[in-house]
Amino acid sequence: MEPVIRLFTDGSASPSRGVGAWAACALMDDTEHLLDGTAGDTSQHTMELVAVLKGLEFIQKHEKKVHRVHVYTDSQYVAGLPGRRERLERGRFFTKKGKPVKNSSLIRELYDWLDNYDIVLHRVSGHNKAGVSEITDYNRKVDKHSRALVREMLRGDQ
Repeated sequence: MEPVIRLFTDGSASPSRGVGAWAACALMDDTEHLLDGTAGDTSQHTMELVAVLKGLEFIQKHEKKVHRVHVYTDSQYVAGLPGRRERLERGRFFTKKGKPVKNSSLIRELYDWLDNYDIVLHRVSGHNKAGVSEITDYNRKVDKHSRALVREMLRGDQ
């Protein structure tokens, strides 16, 4: 039986301060791996994408053979990227007004992962109460963790 790898991701940002954080929890071989990071001059969408990409990089580095990865995110932005792919590529990652699409390098990186690995993106409801399901509990965990990192960064700015 192929191992099931699950990756729960979330990103947070303070738009007014331009700082953000991401968190990912990879479940591999019944082991939980909590990953995180912070960034300045960033946005919510950037942190959501980085969480997924860093989680996938971790899995690739630490798992001998990756069969399928189920990625769980509460970000409609991230979950909707596969459906926007044709339009983004047709427009060469420029908007109708001729401006570069924000996060285009990260979006392209996600598309590369989707092209080369068996990855299933799942959109989950965010901010559920604890105990609704294991999936929503892990979503809460990475959400709380990324928001706590942002709060720490904001305290350090004062």
